[in-house]
Amino acid sequence: MNEEINQEILIELRRMRRINQFAAYFMILFVAAGIAYAAWLHHERDRSRQAYDRSRSSEQTPPWQSIEVALDRGENTKALSIAQSFVARQPGYHYSHATLGSVYVAMGDFTNAEAAYARAVE
Repeated sequence: MNEEINQEILIELRRMRRINQFAAYFMILFVAAGIAYAAWLHHERDRSRQAYDRSRSSEQTPPWQSIEVALDRGENTKALSIAQSFVARQPGYHYSHATLGSVYVAMGDFTNAEAAYARAVE
């Protein structure tokens, strides 16, 4: 009788050992996947940050500064084309219309300047 009980206990212990081994392997795999995911996220964040920094460093001067420089040099047609492209890129931005109005004023075209200023305050 004792031998049967000992055998049952031994079988139960072996089964528990297999379950614990499986659980340990699963936990190791889970932790490794977590570490790999964290490393991947870190890498992606660094990549995104580098792309953002590159885009910020290669950015040209803002359009209104280019327009101001062109007007200061007397290049009114160049200033007008930059201002019109500024309005085309950002039609809902009031400052783009106000800048276009300023260019028209510099060129002496007060009718178009008034229309651009009116769109700026809409």
